[in-house]
Amino acid sequence: MTARMRRLTSDWEQVRKDFTGHKNIVITPVGTEPPEKYHVTYFVNGIYLLPDGRIERLARHEVEITLHAEYPRYKPICKILTPIWHPNFRDGQICIGDIWGAGESLSDIIINIGDMIQYKSWNSFSPLSADAAQWAMENKHLFPVGTAELYIAEDAGVKDTVEIDLFDDNGQAVLDAPVAADAANGGYVAAHEAAQQPSGNDFEITAEELAGIEFVPTADRMQQVSHGAVVKGGKVNFKTILVKGLLWALIGSILGFGVSELADKNDACDVLVANVMGYSYLGEYIEYEAKADSAFEKAYDEYEDYCKRKSLNPENQSNFAKWYLGEKSSKADEYFEEYNRYNAKSDEAFDDFINYEFDGKDEKDFEKLTKTISRASTGIWAGLIALFIGALLGLGEGIFYGSAAQAFKYAAIGAGISLGLGFISGFIAQWMYAELLTDNASPFVASFIR
Repeated sequence: MTARMRRLTSDWEQVRKDFTGHKNIVITPVGTEPPEKYHVTYFVNGIYLLPDGRIERLARHEVEITLHAEYPRYKPICKILTPIWHPNFRDGQICIGDIWGAGESLSDIIINIGDMIQYKSWNSFSPLSADAAQWAMENKHLFPVGTAELYIAEDAGVKDTVEIDLFDDNGQAVLDAPVAADAANGGYVAAHEAAQQPSGNDFEITAEELAGIEFVPTADRMQQVSHGAVVKGGKVNFKTILVKGLLWALIGSILGFGVSELADKNDACDVLVANVMGYSYLGEYIEYEAKADSAFEKAYDEYEDYCKRKSLNPENQSNFAKWYLGEKSSKADEYFEEYNRYNAKSDEAFDDFINYEFDGKDEKDFEKLTKTISRASTGIWAGLIALFIGALLGLGEGIFYGSAAQAFKYAAIGAGISLGLGFISGFIAQWMYAELLTDNASPFVASFIR
């Protein structure tokens, strides 16, 4: 086994010991074991800067650590996939220069990055983001933004002895001896390496330390870091798509469809569109027709129950006449009275529509009007469903990253955009449906069009 493979194996064994069951850090290996890449999820408080200058808190952070071909001779590549505002983070990159040493364990790196996210430490000598460093210098009283203790307790890991080969800048082995893995100290520490390591990150930062550093505004760029389903390199994280996308969309679609059905979209939307278009009498006609149909359906349901009990064919007119004239209940009488009352009102409303709102127009104009109402009504129905899908997607986005304020903001944005797009798509779909579907269409064609 090569020195690099021994190091990868020991890192993997130690990470499993240290972080199995950890309440603030979840480690997901990527690829075959021993893994060369890790996806680390931190459930700690961190911050990022909004475009308007306000600071927003996030409670979930995604980090990717790659143990490249030159590891452990050179430090691993660490990227953050979620937004963050920190002197040692910029454009997705994480500066781990102060915490890296060839004898430093992967567990230590993971924990130190978590402390950096919480603003327990940062590099004050060569910050990756000068504007974040200046902001941090002016707001030290706010830190740390998180108080989670990430270091593994003494009894959380198991002390072990492994062999690690370390190399100098010329590629020569400088140590080929057992190194103690002390769980209390968080991982592997070589004695001679420890002596050469900095004493720790200097939390105090002064204006003098920032002198000469190129000041490049990065706040806007920080918000553009890939932190969704597609990360740098074009790889798709299907788990993220499922957790913060598909599941929320499914919940939204169920809620939207349920609300639309409770609202009786076929009638309520038609009435709304007719009234908006200025045809109030036509709106009354549609409403009364719907009520009359509902009353008749209730009465007919009772007739079908009667036929089922008597083993009669409900399609036979003589059976209906026998039931209607002699055996229908008093409740059915009330339904028929209600049907006749609403039917009369609908006839009256339609006459008012023809005389006062549609005077002088012909049958083609009426057909065109009814098609417009039907399309707009379907657009409203589709928009209502889409509104809930968009709202839940936005809500899931904010919840996924632990930001309540952003959750409501994204929900409002998602709802507005989805409402508009849903209305347009529903309008077009109804237009296509009505134009393509004919009385002579075969069952297959009709199903396809629907």
